[in-house]
Amino acid sequence: MHGAAQFRALLQLNYAIWFPERPKGAGWNILGGHLDGVLWRVTLAPDGEPWVFDSIHHCGCYHQFFPTPRAVPKPQPDTLDETALVPQVLPRIGPDTRITLRLAAGTHYLERVVMGAVSFETALKYIFTDDDALRSVPLAEGGRRSVFRPDGIVPGSERGERWLFWPMGVPEPGAMRQWGRHATAFVGRRHFDDPWLLERYFTLK
Repeated sequence: MHGAAQFRALLQLNYAIWFPERPKGAGWNILGGHLDGVLWRVTLAPDGEPWVFDSIHHCGCYHQFFPTPRAVPKPQPDTLDETALVPQVLPRIGPDTRITLRLAAGTHYLERVVMGAVSFETALKYIFTDDDALRSVPLAEGGRRSVFRPDGIVPGSERGERWLFWPMGVPEPGAMRQWGRHATAFVGRRHFDDPWLLERYFTLK
């Protein structure tokens, strides 16, 4: 955050979940392919209370914002640039509040954020690990290599949509990519790691 006379750094927590694929299914599907994933980010106010939540897929698409009452929306300029998509406003989050993300089967679209624990008869358990583990993965034939290419793209995760969106200036649209390489808009210029991104759309109350 920055004001007239001071700058303030806010803590962000990033949670990434990976899936082995986005199924193509029957017929022509330019969005399906190898690997898929969702990134969920929590930005904390200076007192440690959640301020704004936002999410993207690992390709950088489907950027959604979930502000709390402490995030006051700013008027946006009348341009063609993509602005903040806010499908849901969340209540103030207490220290014991549990948040559940409801994802669509197959497409992994984030459908809704549910406050409180949700029980399921059957569930898969995911293992938490440091995201840096993807920078050096052991190979079956020996040695190690990064999951990402030098440009941050995961090889083999290319999507057919790249043939439609390549004129928009985003390298390999639809492909999975490394943190720090996520363009989140095709019209205008917006990146997930932009330090002033949230300030563009919200004021901390």
